[in-house]
Amino acid sequence: MRGRAHSEYKRDLGICTSALVVCRETEAEARQVYRSILEQGDRVAADNLIDALGLESQSFNDRIEKHRERIVAGWGIASSGLPSRSSASSRAFPQRA
Repeated sequence: MRGRAHSEYKRDLGICTSALVVCRETEAEARQVYRSILEQGDRVAADNLIDALGLESQSFNDRIEKHRERIVAGWGIASSGLPSRSSASSRAFPQRA
């Protein structure tokens, strides 16, 4: 993809994402904090964004709640757990694609 963008369009591609990482002393504590973030999140704003992006269609019905959760949690990669697990999972995503 990068090669095509550069050769055909003289463009360089970059990737930008966000991540929410919740670390606590135990997995249970981390999951509770993450649930609390979701419970306190702005679901109206998430639904407005879903509507604006056209995600609420029949093809997404089975996954729409998961999309809503990701948007409420910051619309990026979410990871919760022990610090060692969270740092290991962040290495699964390359710094450069």
